[in-house]
Amino acid sequence: MESTISHVVTCDLQIKDIDIFEQCCKSQGWKFNRGKTEYKYAGYWADDSPVPGLLFDSEQEYQRVLSLSHQDRKTYMETLLGKCSHSITIPGCRHEVGLIKKKDHYVPIWDWWDSQLKMVLGTGESFPVAQQYATEVVKKTLTQQGLSWSFEQDNKGNTIIQTY
Repeated sequence: MESTISHVVTCDLQIKDIDIFEQCCKSQGWKFNRGKTEYKYAGYWADDSPVPGLLFDSEQEYQRVLSLSHQDRKTYMETLLGKCSHSITIPGCRHEVGLIKKKDHYVPIWDWWDSQLKMVLGTGESFPVAQQYATEVVKKTLTQQGLSWSFEQDNKGNTIIQTY
């Protein structure tokens, strides 16, 4: 019997340009589901892993959820999880990534208990297209400002940007 324990995480990536982010996802072979308002995850909150703080609009709200009883927290978290503004389907993974709208940006959320999704995305430390996304946003901004630019990688994998 397959286990469906939920271990949902977010990462501190603020996605402000959804069009650029969609292109980054597609470049990885991922399907970006624009406007899909649910993402696949285990379907319930087990409350045996940390509550993702980035789900909440304020530290006060986050602390309030942490202070709930085990059962009340499970019930509350299940009202939040599985809902999103857009989702991402990654080939070979049974669960999906949701993009949750927060004020002026989106935050990715996923259930890393899916071992395939965990292999691709990890457990919330970073997001695989974050550097690509940041680079594309900088390119767009520089172009809008009428600047010419070039990008190169140093021997440590850092992106070096030159404007002229």
